[in-house]
Amino acid sequence: MERTAWCGCAAATSAVSLPAMAMRERVALLWDGFVGESLTRGRVVVELGGARKLALSRLDDWLPMAADRPLIEGVRMALAALPEDSPASSIAATLPVAVAALLRTRQGKSPVTPDAMLVTAADFLRISMASRSRKSL
Repeated sequence: MERTAWCGCAAATSAVSLPAMAMRERVALLWDGFVGESLTRGRVVVELGGARKLALSRLDDWLPMAADRPLIEGVRMALAALPEDSPASSIAATLPVAVAALLRTRQGKSPVTPDAMLVTAADFLRISMASRSRKSL
């Protein structure tokens, strides 16, 4: 394994395996040592999934005040509502939950509960565009 620097972060990698890696595995590789130790694709999915559920539980802290504001301002309010000691996974998970909740609220729909078993991108699409309300709050 060699150490490769991306964006100022050092990551151990094999030049042969990097192109074949999925994006989630690359993120785990880049975040290893920065936001956690011994990160794997599975652990990143689990941590972000749990953090998305936590982000949903915090909607009442900011969504009522942000619903009628510009989208970017609503996202800023969601991030500002996070505790100062929030881990990187909570910050990263708040973004898709906040954007989806704001978009759905503007369409007169309820936010949708995240599925912690999905990867973040798939869950973001689901919670943004879900037409059924069985998983709504």
